Amino acid sequence: MERGDGARRTRISARKLAPGAAFLLGSNTLQALAAFGANLVLVRFIAPEGFGEYALAFATISLALSVCTLRVGVLIIRMSEQSLDRSMRRLFYNVLVYETLIVGAIGALWLGMSGLLTPWSLLLLVSLLLRHFGTNGRSFFERGMPYRRLARIEGGSHLLAYAVSVVLVVSGFGVAALYVREALLSVLLLGTLASVGGLPRYPLRFIRPREWPSILKQARGIWADGTLENGFMQVVVLLAGFFGGTAGAGFFFQAQRLAVTPHQMIQPIVGRLSLNWFSREEDPRARRVARNRILLIAAVPLVVSSAVTFAFADQFVPFLLGDRWADAVPVLVSLCGFILFASLFEVLKMYFFAAHQTRRLLVARVAQYLGMFVVLGFFYGAGGVDEISIGLGVSLAYATAFAVGALYARK
Repeated sequence: MERGDGARRTRISARKLAPGAAFLLGSNTLQALAAFGANLVLVRFIAPEGFGEYALAFATISLALSVCTLRVGVLIIRMSEQSLDRSMRRLFYNVLVYETLIVGAIGALWLGMSGLLTPWSLLLLVSLLLRHFGTNGRSFFERGMPYRRLARIEGGSHLLAYAVSVVLVVSGFGVAALYVREALLSVLLLGTLASVGGLPRYPLRFIRPREWPSILKQARGIWADGTLENGFMQVVVLLAGFFGGTAGAGFFFQAQRLAVTPHQMIQPIVGRLSLNWFSREEDPRARRVARNRILLIAAVPLVVSSAVTFAFADQFVPFLLGDRWADAVPVLVSLCGFILFASLFEVLKMYFFAAHQTRRLLVARVAQYLGMFVVLGFFYGAGGVDEISIGLGVSLAYATAFAVGALYARK
């Protein structure tokens, strides 16, 4: 009887999610295509060094966000209705406000110490802080699964920001178009979310010392995973800049940008929707069935994307980006493992989050770093590290993380 009830609840959840999932998936597909199309214009007007400087500043700020935030949005999504009362909502809101301000101060200091502090990087810092507040704050709203409305908000904001960046770069603004795009995107997302009641508004208050142990206990596993995950990709970009200079960082940034496109298209399914579905499903068996179905659905386009990239990257990269970006071809090919396994590992991550099994996820994260270090150590001993060897390290890292995570998930 219990299994039957669990299966029934899964079907109900699936029917409830299906219309919103279709809207959100369509919105993300449009966003990915718009980003891809806009990028084709931007690379014609911005040199690899310009993209490299932007990528290094972005990575530095994102690394500060990775280390200093508690992933309040995930905590909000996975809590039960009984636990998330008004008092708890107000507490989470205040944690989000305080951590945003703290990261702002740390990010500015970090940019200064790295020699990257400029008016444009400060604009980027403010933009990413606003987006951090918005994407975490919308979790209160997202618990109700209003994905049609969110799809329109997010899709429209991204499309307008990308269009403006194209107009600016064609008008001669150069690399400044990248920073203005991020600022406009953040303002649009916050403004439209606020207009539909998608952002919370609770009075500010001091967080009592006795409240922190409970918050940190809930967040420690998610924080550790988020720090390892986001820190990984930002460190990779910084390594590309360290070994290849700003041009090397630019080539790696563009290769990574192309490699992440398939993941961006299906991210609503493997990320946000998966976490919300798994968190609302109480039956462990039904949750495992849903996990396996999502993995199978996601695997098909990922295998095709990885194979096409491996076979035809040397043809479509110069055609799309121009001949001066030809050095990004071998880097993109080296990221084929990332294309295949990043989204699949994301499904496992959401499953572990919902099942409160972050310790197993952290073991997979450690395996991810070990895979990366093995490749970098090999190439460093063999003569030197470059963007291609870093790409191979990223691919092996995600393949290793998925393999370890899959073994734990079977248990």
